[in-house]
Amino acid sequence: MSNINPQWRYEVLTEVFGACGIGWKYDVEQIRVDDREGETVLTVIVKLYYKAGDAWSEAIPGIGGSKLVAKEGTPPNVRFYVDDEAFKKALTDALSVAAKMLGIGATVYAGEHGTKYPAGDKQPSGTRRQTGTQEAQPMTPLQSRVITALRVYAKGFDARQKKALTEQISAITGGIEDPRRVRDEAHLRGILELAKGGNA
Repeated sequence: MSNINPQWRYEVLTEVFGACGIGWKYDVEQIRVDDREGETVLTVIVKLYYKAGDAWSEAIPGIGGSKLVAKEGTPPNVRFYVDDEAFKKALTDALSVAAKMLGIGATVYAGEHGTKYPAGDKQPSGTRRQTGTQEAQPMTPLQSRVITALRVYAKGFDARQKKALTEQISAITGGIEDPRRVRDEAHLRGILELAKGGNA
């Protein structure tokens, strides 16, 4: 599976919602340290929030982990390693999981930017497989930001509001209603401003 730079996730959160602490924030709910067969495992649980208008969203949970003490080799040649960045890694992992629930980096998890499954292996249910003769074009980072912003902006919309939003997108793009099909950067930025304006 392709890796996603955590910094990119934070950039998306900041571009869509505003600076950390103003447009989005998180609380560390729990840090757990467990010893498992000589290794020390850290688990961090966070709650991520984003600003929608004047109100904060409901908590979006994320759980992440890392090894503080890891062992390598087999007896009698077992060695132990201490990772001084384990806490940071576990927190980053937890925030990444929470951000994924907003659709940030969703195309990677959906298999559009690479997959951990070798050719011919069955993908788990819920992942998308391209059908037909044309290959799907992977989403650009900007498209992913637009999709995330629209999901947040249109949350709770009724059918009439969704139709109006589709018409606004079509007006920006010159007739394309599905932002996943929009490739022009200026059009994408126009849609992003539309969605961000709805959360201002």
